[in-house]
Order: sequence, then C-alpha cells, then structure tokens
Amino acid sequence: MRIYKIIITFIVISTLGLSVELNLDTNLTRPRPIIWAQPILGSNLSNLYKIDDELYRSKQPTSKDLDTIKKLGIKSILSFRQYHDDSDIFQKDSNITLYSIKIKTSKMSIDEIKQSLEIIKNAPKPILIHCWHGSDRTGVVAASYRIIKQKWSKKDAIDEFENGGYGYHATIYPQLEKLLWGLDEDLLKF
Repeated sequence: MRIYKIIITFIVISTLGLSVELNLDTNLTRPRPIIWAQPILGSNLSNLYKIDDELYRSKQPTSKDLDTIKKLGIKSILSFRQYHDDSDIFQKDSNITLYSIKIKTSKMSIDEIKQSLEIIKNAPKPILIHCWHGSDRTGVVAASYRIIKQKWSKKDAIDEFENGGYGYHATIYPQLEKLLWGLDEDLLKF
C-alpha cells in the first residue's frame, strides 16, 4: 500500500512539473468566451486567431504558412518585428501587401499603436498582424483594435489580451497592460 502512495505522489509531482515545463494552463476557470478571437484549427501557423472578418493575428509566419494565408484570403500582412520584415517570405506573392512597424516591445508607444491601427484601417482586407510570438506587440494592437474600433471596454480587451491564451509575457512586459489602460478611446476614427 505504501508503494502505491509513493507512486501516486511521484505521478502527481511529475504531472505538475510537466504542466509547468510545457506552459500548460492548469487553472482554467472558465470556457473561452465566444467573443474572443477564435483559433484557426488545422494550421501549422502557431497562435493563429481570427479577430473578425477583417483581422487575424498570429506569430511570425514562414514560407510554409503561405498556403494557410492564401486559404484565409489574407490580402495584407503587418509585421511588428524590430529586426525582421516579411519581404523574404512573401516577396514572390504580389497579391499580398506588406507593412512593417518596427516596435521594440519594452518601449512600445501610443504613437506606434496609432500607426498600426491606421494601417489596419486602410490596408486591403483581411489583414494579418504578427510579431515574433504573436503575443505581446500583436496582443497590444489587437486589444487596441478591440477598444478603438469595436468599442470594447478596456477591462474586457485587457482580459482577452492577458487570458486569451496568446502567451502574454506579463512578468517581462508589465508596462503593456498600463499602456492599454492609458489608451484614449478616441485615438482614431474607424
């Protein structure tokens, strides 16, 4: 009987350690709200979500993701990568318009958010926005879009940003939440 308790204890501890190592959310307290961006299943492009009919978000796409991007009908891509642009990946595809705003995550500003939203407003649709992981810079712009265009409350947009499963690095970039709380809802007219 004692050996079974030891084995069960080992399994529980191992499972908890595995959950932490794999960054699995073991504290799910609610189902994903239907109004949050919906995951695009069956794609190799990680962190790919549909925000609405005009806007998608993801991590950095690669040339292997071109088929997925074409199937979604993406007409524009906006990158927030500081040291990378998408021309090497999508230069051969003249049907996709590329945009780039080189954002340093730790120094992200309201002006960069406004620039991003202006591109989203005016670019051929649908548009895909991304950074490296599709979590921090992309998340701030997506939350700003929710607040400015879709008229979400800051509380609801920040809740999705932090808890939507996109990988927000709260301990590394806590200032991003503060940036969203300070956002002027009238920053731009859509």
